[in-house]
Amino acid sequence: MGNKISYAWLFLPLGVLVFLTVAVFIERSGVTYEVQRPSLYFLEPMDPTLATPEYNSQAECLVLYNSAGVVVPTYRQTIYDALDSMRVEYDSLDVENMDKLDYQGYQTIVVAFEELDRILPQINELSEWVKNGGRMLFSIRPDFSIAFMAIYRKLGIHSIGENYADVRGVRFISDFLPGVKGKSLGLDLMYHTSLPVRLEEDSNVHLVSADEYQLPLLWEHEYGQGRFVVINTDQFGMKSSRGIIGAAYSLLQDVFVYPVINSSLFFIDDFPSPVPEGEHELITKEFGRDIRSFYTNVWWPDMQNFAHRYGIEYSGMVIETYNYEVAEPFERQPAVDMFQYFGGLLIEGDGEIGLHGYNHVPFCLEDDDINRHFGYPAWSSTEAMQASVEELHNYVHSLFPDQPLVTYVPPSNVLCPEARQWLPIVLPELKVISSVYIQDDNLLGYPQEFTEAPDNIIELPRIVAGFEPSEYMIWTAINEIALHFVYSHFVHPDDVMDEERGRREGWTHHRETFDEYLLWLHTAAPKIRNMTASEGAMALQRFDRLDLSGVLDNASYTISLENFYDEAWLLMRTSFDPETIEGGSFTELTEGLYLIEARQPEVAIRFEE
Repeated sequence: MGNKISYAWLFLPLGVLVFLTVAVFIERSGVTYEVQRPSLYFLEPMDPTLATPEYNSQAECLVLYNSAGVVVPTYRQTIYDALDSMRVEYDSLDVENMDKLDYQGYQTIVVAFEELDRILPQINELSEWVKNGGRMLFSIRPDFSIAFMAIYRKLGIHSIGENYADVRGVRFISDFLPGVKGKSLGLDLMYHTSLPVRLEEDSNVHLVSADEYQLPLLWEHEYGQGRFVVINTDQFGMKSSRGIIGAAYSLLQDVFVYPVINSSLFFIDDFPSPVPEGEHELITKEFGRDIRSFYTNVWWPDMQNFAHRYGIEYSGMVIETYNYEVAEPFERQPAVDMFQYFGGLLIEGDGEIGLHGYNHVPFCLEDDDINRHFGYPAWSSTEAMQASVEELHNYVHSLFPDQPLVTYVPPSNVLCPEARQWLPIVLPELKVISSVYIQDDNLLGYPQEFTEAPDNIIELPRIVAGFEPSEYMIWTAINEIALHFVYSHFVHPDDVMDEERGRREGWTHHRETFDEYLLWLHTAAPKIRNMTASEGAMALQRFDRLDLSGVLDNASYTISLENFYDEAWLLMRTSFDPETIEGGSFTELTEGLYLIEARQPEVAIRFEE
């Protein structure tokens, strides 16, 4: 019998090649995914004919301001906005146009002007009111005046210099806000004009300057049966500082409770989107890969690792194409492999997909005179804008038919008023618009509040941007965690390739700094809920509609909630030690600050006696 020769080994390389081809095809054809259903739900629109219930009680707070003073109206508006968010009922009074200050019946007074001599005839009377149990907040540094010199020792000040002090930055020396004790920032950001004070030992200091002087910037001081809280700077009057203003006000009372959103959100703009072909010098130098391989094998696995370690639920905002077409027809994007690959993995990782744009051109016409400032063409007509967004909606639904498309992020955070009006009509599925919280420097963006708009669209702004947030963004984030217990962040896949956003340090650097930042956030607010954009909007609805009142009776505090649906989240600052709670649960965030989950419209807290 002759020898038989086997040629099977010749088919081994062919078999491996076929296997790899099939694997790549499966990878590029999409990922099997299941759309996660949120634990909450969108509330039905409120009946505009039904008035929000109001409590039959006098305003608890009196805000004093001076229309003829140096404090600009925006500073006063920051105070109003903080009080409104915390559901504090207040009256305001212009000291410029009054003969005698009537403050009887109020629990608290907020002084929102510098020129204390305007109330000189009653300054000692006011300090006696505090001594007998009143609570007063100086929300801005008072000026040197006869009135101030008459009461400064009562504010907890031991001694004071002759001239204003110029100091820089902030350093938190207490944990009166979540995760901030020992944190310093803003040496090149905040320049304070402050009183050069030395405080009494029994003054409780929370904030000092971050420079070598460590000048007290925020403290509280017991005076008799009452309390003073003093802000010793003129730099906390912007929208970014609302949380500090709110926290300072909350220090006045022995028990103070206010509603919050309790939501942490992470957006990835331009994702999924067309992946650039070819190479980029930073990526080639650092990883020896082209752009597509970097996104697939480095950047996205790192993003998934962040999500796994910190519980992040990404909301990806789709761009169909990067052309600058502003007139019909709008051609369908032919390449769908990477869209399905990244989008499928995003959804499978408990994330969701929203709409960003057919292209990255903001919805503004020539007459708006806005797009040219960003290097974009103006749209040819309203009909063209509407046709482009319809194409985007149909395109994404063709790839992810089970994914509700309820969120829209305007390109470059720009959305002109006319487009804001017709967008919910063209996109009946739309429920959420997410732009930015802080207006950009050129005042051309679409800034938002955390609110439900009159047309029932939920305005869900983003606060922080990029893989290496600036100190100003970190300051704003700290303030919003304090005020709304909310965190909202966005990044772009191409941040690492953008000289302005990436600053040419490379992805390894940004990955490390972002990881450090996420670790701080996770430590600072460990009880904050990780959510997608739609879930965050659902939580915002419940916050925005909620109203509350509280009654302290001996060792018990009873909270009554109006417009309560199925849950509510509250922050409570108290100098007492809570022992039990009925109608919910509480968790201590920092000393004296508690997160409350209300499960009933009435919550009763009993304190240790």
